[in-house]
Amino acid sequence: VATLSCHAEDFIQTDINGHSDHPMLKRFEGSTLVAGDKRAFDEFVVALGRVEFDYGSQQFKPWPKEKVEGARHTAFYRMPKDVTTLEALKNYENDLASKGFEILFSGSAKELDNGYGRFASQVYTSFKDNHLMQYVMPSADDYRYLAMRKVNEDGSRVFFSGFFALVPSSWSSKYANKGDTVARIDLVETKAMAQRMVTVKAEEMAQQIDASGKVALYGIFFDFNKAEVKPESEQ
Repeated sequence: VATLSCHAEDFIQTDINGHSDHPMLKRFEGSTLVAGDKRAFDEFVVALGRVEFDYGSQQFKPWPKEKVEGARHTAFYRMPKDVTTLEALKNYENDLASKGFEILFSGSAKELDNGYGRFASQVYTSFKDNHLMQYVMPSADDYRYLAMRKVNEDGSRVFFSGFFALVPSSWSSKYANKGDTVARIDLVETKAMAQRMVTVKAEEMAQQIDASGKVALYGIFFDFNKAEVKPESEQ
């Protein structure tokens, strides 16, 4: 692990501008919000089991996960001094359980992968994720993960994903110093994507066909591998 350093004046002392807590979640007392991201509609991988690399085939074995889509809120926190990864995880777990969330998967270190930070590298795969994980979540021996889910009365679901790591002695940055516990918290509220494609009128179809011999139609929906057009396509 490369040793990183930063100037004292660069170290983030207070909550970074432009980001905030998710209204559904309480904050761990004394923690500092050092980075974050918010998207109206995105996809996210919720890990449901161990990530393992097969040295024989030089490939990752299939591992349990669920891809979810919806409004996504990401926040990175630096925990107060002397807070352990277990304490941070348990506080979130207890708070969410009181709000109706159920545990989907939880584990630490070897329960999550077979070394070399493979869990984080496989779960957080987008460029934005990799960048944030590289500079906020260094390779560590002490790390934990918690995935929880709540099903609302209308059938929509809310997924919580939390990754907690202890910064090793060989690493520090503007986000955290060695010995600090850092947490990545993701909350995804599943919802249908807003349909923003323009409906083409019949007379416009004829004009386009006359002009170019073809017409592009949007808003026609059907289930995967099936040809039955769904009712919401009627317009």
